[in-house]
Amino acid sequence: MAKKHNITEETHQSTVAGQTLQEAMEIVGKNHKKHGDTVASFTMIAELWTVYVNHVSVVNTTVNLDPSDVAQMMAMLKIARSVYGTGKDNFVDGAGYIGLASMLDNLEE
Repeated sequence: MAKKHNITEETHQSTVAGQTLQEAMEIVGKNHKKHGDTVASFTMIAELWTVYVNHVSVVNTTVNLDPSDVAQMMAMLKIARSVYGTGKDNFVDGAGYIGLASMLDNLEE
């Protein structure tokens, strides 16, 4: 049987989730200055990863990653790190990468 949550627990959970997303928004804004143009950077990463994936692929198809794929793969990296590591930063960074993936995906339409 599922445990019933009271209002205080739900409020706390919402607060933690909101704080994580707020931190992610702040980091994305701050790191833009540090890492340069997001679209250009993720486009280059996608091109480099595409070459790599094509060389190691055992399937005879072409793989063309796009900038949104890069952001989603970086989020997966953060998910994997959260399984084996500790710290809130994996969740904050993962949320940031998902936000960037959404932004980049909308640019491609």
